[in-house]
Amino acid sequence: MTWMRLSSDRYLSTTAVIVGLLLVLGPALSAAFGVHFIRSAPAFLLFSYAVVYSVATRRNIELTSFHRASLALLLLLLVGLLHSRSPVHGAVKLLLMSFSWGLFSVALFNVFRTQRLVHLFLVGIGVGGIAYVLILWLSEGHPFGILASANLFFRLSLGDTGNPIWLARGMGVSILVMIWYLTDRPVGKLSFLAIPAIPVMFAYMLATGSKAPIVGVVLAAAVFAFARGGTKTRVATIAMLVLVILVLSSVAPMFSEHDIIGGRILGTGAASLGRRMESWELALDGFGRGSVLNMIFGYGTGAFSHLSRSADVRDYPHNVLIETLYEGGVVGLALLVVVIVAPLVALRRQFAGGAAEQGRAWRGLVATALALYAFAVANAQMSGDLSSNELIPISGAILVTLARGANERP
Repeated sequence: MTWMRLSSDRYLSTTAVIVGLLLVLGPALSAAFGVHFIRSAPAFLLFSYAVVYSVATRRNIELTSFHRASLALLLLLLVGLLHSRSPVHGAVKLLLMSFSWGLFSVALFNVFRTQRLVHLFLVGIGVGGIAYVLILWLSEGHPFGILASANLFFRLSLGDTGNPIWLARGMGVSILVMIWYLTDRPVGKLSFLAIPAIPVMFAYMLATGSKAPIVGVVLAAAVFAFARGGTKTRVATIAMLVLVILVLSSVAPMFSEHDIIGGRILGTGAASLGRRMESWELALDGFGRGSVLNMIFGYGTGAFSHLSRSADVRDYPHNVLIETLYEGGVVGLALLVVVIVAPLVALRRQFAGGAAEQGRAWRGLVATALALYAFAVANAQMSGDLSSNELIPISGAILVTLARGANERP
């Protein structure tokens, strides 16, 4: 492959769509079929391109304050392995984070340098979401039938070994992009697929039994409505939220017999909010009883599993702020807060510097990226750990890309 082909618009456009598609389908296919490379494929693809591009053009790979803070957090977690009582779990966690919080985030910022590439990346997410729905429909059945026969212990996943949370997150991300399709019509006639797709995707989310993505997508849709601006957009998005609430209300009676809502939210089962809150309290209590050094630098990467299970296994409190406070101390928590806030600060500067000149398409992309970011951050406070909440660094990288105007040609 020649460098001319590698740098061509066609190649870059295809890469953007494929990366977006794999972002949605990759984790689910990885979990369902045991092909772990699929989940990391977008990071490998983008980072490889960024390295070749940098070498061929003799151009340095750029980093923003968001990326520097992310790399500083990774460095702290690397040092934390030296004094962790769960070093194996900590090492695996750090390895996974190196792809999403490191390679993927840096490469995305350096490769997707135009609005068109960011646009196509989001289109790829939408196409991946539609493909996901078709796969689920053919393999598992239509979602409303699944909900009608669900019981307290049922959680929809793709395949026998699939993970319900990845399915729910994939549907959540796809719903937000569908809202962008519907309000901004970025892909012409394909936008009409958003009308039936949104309620179907939300129904599949309900069938997973995952709370955090459901809360996150409703919050993120509201963020999109007010970030996008314009009365029509806000009314349309709020109407979709009302539709989602009506769908939820209509299927709630299906859950009443098995008390899925009460069991999931207020109960003490492994997937309930009550059990999650117990984990939060355990981590905070353990942090408060530590030495001064433990409070400053934490107990070490992956150490929560030793606190909760007295073993070097994968476990976490399902809240990335509390997780980072316990394992990385006040220093780690401060770095994570900087990581989360940095894209918003960069975007605010862009607005202050004349964002109105960027145009309607740019504002639509920003609203979508903000919605994805809100979804990622909200989900991370109730589900998963730092290594599995990869949407935070990915959507953050999109925001800092758009914050520079995304007008630079590669």
